[in-house]
Amino acid sequence: MKPSKTSLQAACALAASLLLGSAYAQPAPAPAASAPLTLRAEVGKPLLEAQALLKDKKYTEALAKIKEAEAVPNLTPYEKMVSERMHGVAASGVGDHAAAVAAFDAAIASGLLKPDEESTLTDAIAREAFNAKNFKRSAEAANREIELGGKDALMHELRIKAYYLASDYAAVVRYARPEFDAAEAAGHPANESMLRVLASSYNKVGDQAGYAHALELLLARYPNSDYWLDRLARLANQTGFADPLMLDVYRLKAATGTMTDTDDFVQAAQRALAVGLPIEARTFIEAGYKAGKLGIGAGAANEKKLRDSIAQTAAEDEKALRGGAGGGRKSQSQFDTGQEMVMAGQFGPGIAAMEQALAQGGLKQPDWARLHLGEAYLASGNQAKAVETFKTVTGTDGAADLARLWAIHAAYVKPAAVPGKG
Repeated sequence: MKPSKTSLQAACALAASLLLGSAYAQPAPAPAASAPLTLRAEVGKPLLEAQALLKDKKYTEALAKIKEAEAVPNLTPYEKMVSERMHGVAASGVGDHAAAVAAFDAAIASGLLKPDEESTLTDAIAREAFNAKNFKRSAEAANREIELGGKDALMHELRIKAYYLASDYAAVVRYARPEFDAAEAAGHPANESMLRVLASSYNKVGDQAGYAHALELLLARYPNSDYWLDRLARLANQTGFADPLMLDVYRLKAATGTMTDTDDFVQAAQRALAVGLPIEARTFIEAGYKAGKLGIGAGAANEKKLRDSIAQTAAEDEKALRGGAGGGRKSQSQFDTGQEMVMAGQFGPGIAAMEQALAQGGLKQPDWARLHLGEAYLASGNQAKAVETFKTVTGTDGAADLARLWAIHAAYVKPAAVPGKG
């Protein structure tokens, strides 16, 4: 991260104001600590010449003049501060970032700078230290600049990058998480690279919940297959995840275009068939054939048998569904039938049956039912109702996580991508 022209120009401007605002005193013995803030002629003259050279970006020549001033015996604290300030600007100009940091540090240590002047130099130190690959010092300076109320918005990003490159991942999490969450809430999300830094830092410190949160921020703004695969794999392996919800993981993988393994299509179909959803099972199997993942290789014969079996069962189910969900059923049976109707493309009556069954109560897993109702709304094209329903899903068995991910997906993918729409 190179120092911006603005920061370097501000540093130069500060050097000029300090120099030109000083009156020359006649050569004198070493001044007392309480001496006035003036420059002796033998110091001021080469510094003025250096200032002109800095203006013309002749940094090497300017540095020589500054060193000439620094060689004057018995520099006063003020003279030393002004020369250090200019030395930092010139050193930055010739690419000696470590020397620039040392000079700016010395100028601040003089205690002679006003708050806004200290802020300008602190900003420059953060950038120069970063360029010198002294990331710990860069992060410290960025922190200090933010504390001083500096107006450089990039200091927050530089601080996080510097802490990350200094391998202080806990500090990245400490500062980045609240800043990124606040930015997201305000509709100004962090850029993708910075969210990746946060995710990586969570991973480095072993905070899997935090890593999942960072992945979801990435999915909400910069979705891609790698993020989806990572998040869904971790969800399926997290402690306490309910195995029956794997079918919902496969549904979400299909919806996000990340179900690409042969075993995924087979497992998804078998799971759908096991819970009485042969029409959905058929959708998964046919998707596998369409993708060129099934019907080839050593498993082709078994896959064909499974395909034929599922096709027959699905056809029988479709025939039975023509009579509707029926009345007087137990809630769970009615809900399951309604869900299968949705898979068959009968969205209106299917969703109505699911809603009625949920309202009646008595379902084995109400949160799972709400999750599935949200999926049905999304399949029907009612994204707003789907997201509203997903927000009602609670629990720690994975259903709430899935609902949150479905809501993220619903925000930017057309409902037609959801499997089982018909």
